[in-house]
Amino acid sequence: MPTVEKDLFAQRKDAIEEALRQHADGEMFYVGIFRHSWGRDDLFIEPKGTHDHPYKFYVWEADSKLQEKLTIAAEALRTVERSGKATKIDHRVCCSLAKRENCVCEIKYSCRLHGGGCIGSHD
Repeated sequence: MPTVEKDLFAQRKDAIEEALRQHADGEMFYVGIFRHSWGRDDLFIEPKGTHDHPYKFYVWEADSKLQEKLTIAAEALRTVERSGKATKIDHRVCCSLAKRENCVCEIKYSCRLHGGGCIGSHD
């Protein structure tokens, strides 16, 4: 990664960490770096103490909904802590926040944290 890119990446990481400090539930999360095999790095936020957690999400260049996503993830974590389980509509969807929607495919879902998608054919 060229020096200018590294500096911008570090500034972006600092800005995200500052957003975590300002959020009421920010202490529940940390910022990680995912290094792709082709050399690009991405920043993600996930709950502390776990890896491959379903409430992990990537942070893009201008993520204007960062505070909203943190609130959604924190609420989901507290719900799981209270109930002791996180049930998903299907094992192939992103997390327990995913809700089923109508579509001709096998499963169409939307998630307030991760977006959504379709699983299966539209034939």
